[in-house]
Amino acid sequence: MVELPSNEVLRHLVDVHCHPTDAPQISPDSMERLRITVCAMAYREANQILVRGLATTYPTKVVPSFESITPEIQAAFDRLLPLLPPPRSLSEIVVEIRQNLISIPHAMVGEVGLDESFHIFYNYDADPREPTPFTVPLEHQLSIIEAQIDLAVELGRNEKHSNIFLSPSLTHNGKSEKSRELIAACSANRILVETDHNDIDSCTQRTWDMVKIIAEIKGWDIEADWEETLDQRSPGVVHILEGNWRRFQGGDSIFASS
Repeated sequence: MVELPSNEVLRHLVDVHCHPTDAPQISPDSMERLRITVCAMAYREANQILVRGLATTYPTKVVPSFESITPEIQAAFDRLLPLLPPPRSLSEIVVEIRQNLISIPHAMVGEVGLDESFHIFYNYDADPREPTPFTVPLEHQLSIIEAQIDLAVELGRNEKHSNIFLSPSLTHNGKSEKSRELIAACSANRILVETDHNDIDSCTQRTWDMVKIIAEIKGWDIEADWEETLDQRSPGVVHILEGNWRRFQGGDSIFASS
C-alpha cells in the first residue's frame, strides 16, 4: 500500500469512474473519510435513484453519471425472461435521465460505449454472474449512444466521443505491460485516473496508487504538498490530472472538501 499524501493534495484528485452504489451499503462514515471526488456511474436502472441520492447528499464529493438503458433487458428465452425487469422505452428513460441531469447541473452522461462481446447475464446480481449466449446487437447499442449524445448536446454536458480521454485503473491496468505502454503513449493532456471499483472506502487509496504508477511511467513529479502557484516550475502529476479533468468536464470542477 502506498502512503497517502496530504488532504490538500487529495482534494484535487478525481476518480472518474467508480460504482459505489453496487456495494450493499455506503455508510456516512465512509463518505466522511473520502478525501477525493468520485464519479459514480448509474449504469443500470436500479442504480439511477441510488446514484442520484448519493450525489444529492454529498454534492461536493460525488459527480453522478447517468446512463440511459441496460443491456440485460434484451429478449431472451424462458429461463432468462422471468428474471428480466419490466421493459421500458428508450424515450421514457431519456426523460428520466434528462430530469436527473437538470436537477444536478454538474452531472455527466454515461457511462457510454460500444461492446460487441458483451453477454447478457441470467441474473446480474448473482455472484458469480452466469452469462447467457445472447449479446446486444451493435445497432441497438448505437441507437442508445445516439440518444445519449443528443441529450448531452441538448444540455451542454461532457459526452464527447471525438474528444477522447484515457483513464487507467488498478483494476484493469495496474500491472499489464501493454497498459504501461498505452499510458506512456497517451498525450499528457488526455489522461485521467479511475478505480472502476465499488468499495468507496478503497477509492482514495486505489486512485492514489494509480496516480503513482502514472507519474512513474510519465516521469512526472508527485506533489507532497499543494501549491496553487507553480511560477516557472513544471506541474506535478496531480496538477496535470486536475487540469485534464477540468477540460473534460468543460469548466471549473466541484472538488471534495478537505
